[in-house]
Amino acid sequence: MSLDARPRSDSTRRRRKISPRKAVYAALLLAVPVAAAGAAAVVHAETPSAQAKAQAEQPFEQSVTTSGGTTSWSFSMKSGQALDYVGVHFTPAGKGQQSFEMKPSADGKTWTFSQPAGATSDTFTYFFVYKLRGSNVNEPTTPVFDQGGAGRPTNPTNPPTNPPGGDPDPSGGFPLRINAKDSDKGDFVTIVGQATPGHYSYVGADGTVKPVTDQPNGMSFPLTALKNGTVKLPSEFQGGRIFLSKKPMIMPAPRFDGGAPSDAGYIQPDLNNPSDPNQGNPYDFFEFTFKNGANGQNGIAFGGNTTQVDGFSLPMTAELKQTSSGVDKKVGIEGKSAAQIIGDYKKYVGNDPAFGSLVNAAGTHIAAPRSSQAFQGPGANYFDGAIAGAWKKWDKDNGFKLTNGAESYEGRTNGDTLTFKKLVNGKPTGETGSVKKPTTGDVAACAGTLTTGSDMDKFVGAHLCAAFNRGIAQNDPSTWNDVKTYYQPGTTYNKYAAFFHKENLNGLAYAFAYDDVHDQSSVMILPNSDAPTGLTLTVGG
Repeated sequence: MSLDARPRSDSTRRRRKISPRKAVYAALLLAVPVAAAGAAAVVHAETPSAQAKAQAEQPFEQSVTTSGGTTSWSFSMKSGQALDYVGVHFTPAGKGQQSFEMKPSADGKTWTFSQPAGATSDTFTYFFVYKLRGSNVNEPTTPVFDQGGAGRPTNPTNPPTNPPGGDPDPSGGFPLRINAKDSDKGDFVTIVGQATPGHYSYVGADGTVKPVTDQPNGMSFPLTALKNGTVKLPSEFQGGRIFLSKKPMIMPAPRFDGGAPSDAGYIQPDLNNPSDPNQGNPYDFFEFTFKNGANGQNGIAFGGNTTQVDGFSLPMTAELKQTSSGVDKKVGIEGKSAAQIIGDYKKYVGNDPAFGSLVNAAGTHIAAPRSSQAFQGPGANYFDGAIAGAWKKWDKDNGFKLTNGAESYEGRTNGDTLTFKKLVNGKPTGETGSVKKPTTGDVAACAGTLTTGSDMDKFVGAHLCAAFNRGIAQNDPSTWNDVKTYYQPGTTYNKYAAFFHKENLNGLAYAFAYDDVHDQSSVMILPNSDAPTGLTLTVGG
């Protein structure tokens, strides 16, 4: 299992220069993904001999290194056995858990994964989930490690359990209401996040907040258990996700060396993993971060969004209200059942093998290109021609000019590198940057070369990723904010993203990781430090 939002969320998708309020939200929210916010890593202080003993007791070899601006993990079995799957889950300090599938060697024995060093932090924790080749049992979880590769202490300190309806802050949380329509309703609810920074908890139907380490019957509850369809959320809940599913979600806590569960994260679903216990359980989620009274440098009070960054199973809308500011906004998909959405998607992509491959065999889930192993076959080179064409077009003096208000980024391509300088009001600032030529995989995931380097490099990389996904990279970059030019016939664009922008209210969707470039995402951020008056999720067509 894995995140979300892999980065939904999550994730590298928000690592770039954006407005101050969005930047704070970006730092707090999960991501794809999978995945998440506010988790403070605990630096491990075990002695070298104890570290060596802990490593020796494991049936696998693992390592993490940071070099040349890249953090890399490696995993293999000491026995030399091949594996069907390995996932890595890591939590940077001050952010939420991110989860990714690692990449296997040709023989399936050694699995690796790399991220830009900026996606982690000086201190972070991580753990693995793996499945031996041919094994029919659910994959085991592994100990939690720190950024040095050592096991963490075996005596975690969990946040206190609040009494039913309790609230850790007397200034209050806010009411969450969940509606389910007759068609494709979500029968179970799972609310998980950080009520105490650095510690993952879940909320029960009665408002009880418990650590993820204390879930004898799982973290889900039936929708019918809610009184009047409403539950009060605590006054702080960062990196949160609200899962709506047909059956209870199975998302256990990872374990420490001594076998004790850890609240440093939770094992999130990964439908690429054939042994994931959430296979065959249609689910979707709303992601958010909340801290009552936060404003400015200490965060934002509330930011949240619906998402298709990693996939789609259930239609959902989210309506956010705040009396003090007059905010009343709704985002998401309404008026269609899941079956209608999936059927319409099949018609939209037609015989295109790359995007047709995203629908699972049961016809109950559409994976996003970045999250689909199937897309890596027929879609492995999908964006290559558009990338090559743009690189050729920019191969002249000042061939590339990206504007952002008074700022501009001007330069050219030379070989596999786009180099540029920054100007403000037409005057050079002396700052320069570069982005390496991306691959189709980089564009689909908004990852790799598009997320490395300085903040300026990442800003330009984010705009490149959005332009390639929207099919506008061949246009003058000064026009990349013109929504009317997106997803046009005769261009190479992300058909999955185009479809979900068509299906979402007002055309606003998180259909790829940098969809908030030029404000095309479904994110909702409150303008002041007050709690929401209410949040209503409606699932089903």
